[in-house]
Amino acid sequence: MQENAYLKCIDVECGLEYQISTTRVECENGHLLDVKYKEKPSESLKEKFLSRRNPEGSIFNESGVWRFRELLNFCQIDTESFE
Repeated sequence: MQENAYLKCIDVECGLEYQISTTRVECENGHLLDVKYKEKPSESLKEKFLSRRNPEGSIFNESGVWRFRELLNFCQIDTESFE
């Protein structure tokens, strides 16, 4: 999804956008950036996210953020074999 994600300023009057590979957390005006996606997650991904609400021993399934790890794949982190 790397090509479908980008960073966008949370200030609606600013709205600056940056490539997802940019290593910044705020825009040049000092406002926070949020990750945005050009497409909505597929139904199969939504079902996977729902099934992870009850963790089965994986630290990634217990975390609210990592439960949605397929949306974070631009970080290039292997979340399936982490120990």
